[in-house]
Amino acid sequence: MKLSAIAAALALSLPLTAFADVTSTAQISNFRFEVIDLDLNDGVTAQLTLDEVGKVLTAGYYDDFGIPDPFEYLTEDGTVAATVGAGSSTGTLDNGAASVSATFTGSEGELFSTVAVGHSFTLTANTQVILYADAGVSGGVGADATYGGSSYSTLFGGTYDVVTGEPAQIEDYLVSYLGNSEQRLLSVNFSSGNAALEGELGYAVSAYAGVSPVPEPSQVALLTLGLAGLGWRLRRANKRK
Repeated sequence: MKLSAIAAALALSLPLTAFADVTSTAQISNFRFEVIDLDLNDGVTAQLTLDEVGKVLTAGYYDDFGIPDPFEYLTEDGTVAATVGAGSSTGTLDNGAASVSATFTGSEGELFSTVAVGHSFTLTANTQVILYADAGVSGGVGADATYGGSSYSTLFGGTYDVVTGEPAQIEDYLVSYLGNSEQRLLSVNFSSGNAALEGELGYAVSAYAGVSPVPEPSQVALLTLGLAGLGWRLRRANKRK
């Protein structure tokens, strides 16, 4: 499990953004869900059961976009931090609330932080689930187009392909881009059919600040698909024990 989690953390922390003198932040909290019985006459009590949970916190610095150094990593509640001459980044997970920040004041490199939480779940037949979470993002803009900050918050849930193992998630997310800030309620819903459903759900936040080409929002959105597979990776790792 540890090797799979480390590999996932490194993959999720690959350089993405761009950006001097900027700060990016992201938060997600108050994760909750609503369960709706779609067939009151089937004799089944609608229920969502959360099983295994995977947690990954990372913070680090890239100077040449190779292996991050320094790099901190956790798989439980706590705080990770990376500090260099160019700035610092932190990530915290505390009782379900996740927050990240990255501040950059240098001329080269990139600081990042991510927090991701994924659950395996079982959903009874003929049942709908609506996931909710409060989220916010803010990304700074530097003195010119080569400097800036980016961040995102995402909520995801759904199934994975039992043959290929690939996630087929539904997600809702916020992305900071070129200095915008936004806060709102994230919401995701999915349903089971006439049979029980197994899958993954969770949430993640990430912040970046540094110097590199500024990404399009679609590039950041694609990264959230990798986060959506976090719970699946950890589930598979646990089953191999």
